[in-house]
This record gives sequence, structure tokens and C-alpha cells, in this order.
Amino acid sequence: MSGFRITKIVCPSCKGSGRSDLFDIKCLWCRGAKRLSVADVDAWSAQVWVIAGGGYIAGDHSLADCRTMEAEANAARHLAGLPELSA
Repeated sequence: MSGFRITKIVCPSCKGSGRSDLFDIKCLWCRGAKRLSVADVDAWSAQVWVIAGGGYIAGDHSLADCRTMEAEANAARHLAGLPELSA
């Protein structure tokens, strides 16, 4: 198989809608483009990973929510061809 490289994936923040879930504005990550570059996926997943652990420690969400957020971050990284984040 010849080498290929993924350069963009569906935005994991807005799930490809291009709109924010919280507000009626463009997605703050893809800015309405509905796709994220691999570099942006790297940044997004790192942020979600940190928010997952920090939110659990602060009591904002449960351990199950923390693990769900970590899994979502790693799933996006897997699609983009990036290594998994781990503690």
C-alpha cells in the first residue's frame, strides 16, 4: 500500500455541524468549516483530556464522565493517526 496521510477529520467538537452546542455561533474549533487539521485535533484532544481529569478532581463530573471524555479524545487522535494520551 502506498503511503497516505490523513490531513483533516470531521471536527470532534461540533461533530461536523459547524455550530457550537452551547451557543448559536460558529464552532470555536473549526470556525464553521466542519473539519479540523491534524494539528488542531492534537490541540483539541489534549484540551479535552486535561478538562476530563481536572473536572473529575474538582468534582465537576463523575469518573465515568471523565473516562468518556478521555475515550472521545483518544478516538479523535486515533482517527488522525496520533498516539494515544495516557496518564
